[in-house]
Amino acid sequence: VALGGSVVAGSDSPNQLLSPGASLLEELGLLVRAGLTPSQALIAATRDAARLVHADSIGVLRRGAVADFVILSASPLDDIRNVRQIELVVSQGRRHQPVELRKWPSSPAKQ
Repeated sequence: VALGGSVVAGSDSPNQLLSPGASLLEELGLLVRAGLTPSQALIAATRDAARLVHADSIGVLRRGAVADFVILSASPLDDIRNVRQIELVVSQGRRHQPVELRKWPSSPAKQ
């Protein structure tokens, strides 16, 4: 990153032990431990990951972009572990409480 390279977070691994979402939260912590700032780690998991797969309408907040996001009770810029302090999830224009989404695979998005 310091020399202009890109780091992206996320996995396309078929590993059954990688839980979507939870493993990404762990990865953010590992990126910070490796030397990225919390801001750089968040950008790696959002904007830069979207750019890597040429999906410029996700991973950013702007008019016309896909507006899926989470509201946290504490700032991940202060401590990356705060990404786990999820108060609300907004996906496809619908609000979800975290407890609803933990009922996977019968999450509200599939109903």
